[in-house]
Amino acid sequence: MQKRKITNLVLIAALQIVGFLFILPFMIAMEDGGQMLDDFLYGTLIGFLILIATQIYFVYWYYKTSVEIRNKGYNIPIFILYFIPLVNFYWLWKYSEGVEGVTKSKLQAIVVFLVNFLAGIPLAPIILQYYYNNVTTVKKNTKKPIAKNTPK
Repeated sequence: MQKRKITNLVLIAALQIVGFLFILPFMIAMEDGGQMLDDFLYGTLIGFLILIATQIYFVYWYYKTSVEIRNKGYNIPIFILYFIPLVNFYWLWKYSEGVEGVTKSKLQAIVVFLVNFLAGIPLAPIILQYYYNNVTTVKKNTKKPIAKNTPK
């Protein structure tokens, strides 16, 4: 698995919160009967654009990690299933099984599935990326040992 900085994912999650804060006055204005609607229109547009951009990045993150898991030999269906309602649960389960294999059972498939389902975007990628970064490959020592008592 490719190591990625968790701080990048945290910053994108923070951007989502900022996007929501831009949209919050719009929701309050709608409750007022739309009197302040024009004042908050641009802020709301910025908020929606921030949310859309961050969601696109997290979808891209799921795509890239699913390709990496598939390249390690685990059976994950094509990514287009991620976008089909109800079928995406099947894709998410197969993804979770792949994560369990890649992390060498440090994360069980049911835990990964529930984290993705309950925490969702943006928390699930941050948690999963932490475990992906901890997956290490053990390199074999290819050097021959040097004998200590060699005759001269």
